[in-house]
Amino acid sequence: LDTRLTPLCECVSSDENGVSTRNLAVPKNTVAVVNINSENIEWVSDDESIVSVSGSSVNAHRAGTTTIRAYSSGEQVAKTTVKVVPTAYVFLMMGQSNMSGTNNPVAEGYEELPVSDNVMLFNSDNVFEHATHKYSRYSQITWSEYYHDYDGGAGLKYGINMGYSFAEDWAADNPNSTIGLIVNSQAGCSIDIYEKNTTDPKANGYANTIERVNAALEAGGELAGIIWHQGESNMNRPEYHARLRNMLYDFRLAFNAPEVPFINGGLSEDNIGAGPHNIKSAQQVDYIAAYGFASSTEPSMIPSRHATGCYSGNDDDYVHFSAKGQIEFGHRYYDAYKRVLNNSEQ
Repeated sequence: LDTRLTPLCECVSSDENGVSTRNLAVPKNTVAVVNINSENIEWVSDDESIVSVSGSSVNAHRAGTTTIRAYSSGEQVAKTTVKVVPTAYVFLMMGQSNMSGTNNPVAEGYEELPVSDNVMLFNSDNVFEHATHKYSRYSQITWSEYYHDYDGGAGLKYGINMGYSFAEDWAADNPNSTIGLIVNSQAGCSIDIYEKNTTDPKANGYANTIERVNAALEAGGELAGIIWHQGESNMNRPEYHARLRNMLYDFRLAFNAPEVPFINGGLSEDNIGAGPHNIKSAQQVDYIAAYGFASSTEPSMIPSRHATGCYSGNDDDYVHFSAKGQIEFGHRYYDAYKRVLNNSEQ
């Protein structure tokens, strides 16, 4: 049984009699055996939406922590705390080309980057699998103007994005838990493909994203954050940030997660016009709850591919971050995420 892929039922405390649950992985809605010393003991859960007790079995239903109590002849004789952890802490990653790793093929020298055992990727079969490069390959976003095969071929190539280092940082801080990435991005897209009321009849960004996230939650996941990098197609539109706020409101409402952390990131400032857009993006902390911003300039400029000179004939690419820049950006996204969590705990 792969404990990375199933909720874990574990005893986190027990009474002086040593009554405790076994440390087992339990698939959603199935049972874990409880060590009971007497057939006359009846176990009762404080919160049956997390775990319920039937005879000598504990049924795990959703992530959470509760107490189960043992009674004999109507008197409480023992208790133990049971924690059910999610299949994965799910992070939704949306946006356009930089979120997809455009023009940063893994062949840029990062194809051997190791992936931690507790980093998962939600695939096209709605199953978490161990993550391997390229992280954007299971995206299912379509729209009228552009659709591209994420496995490559003629045209743009997809490789490493900021999800790699973000997930590795999270995994290092949470070695006993699992992170699951849902990458739903598309190069060249406008924000409107993710809007609930989009006018593009072929845009599925809103509906498909909700479908995929709900499937991950049904599999036992818990939505832990939304990671966003988009705006190159919209940075000169004055209404962009109001639309961003409305889009996020609709997603949070659909997920019943009004304060799930939302982390945005700056555009490449090698791209003329990105600076004012980034300033407004940073200012959204004043308007959006649980909002974090990862700067593309502080403490240092994240290089675009123009600055790397990696590919002959592509030295004019001011829009896309280099693979090295993507890795640095993922660290900054994770730092921004931790700041949001720390602020929410104060």
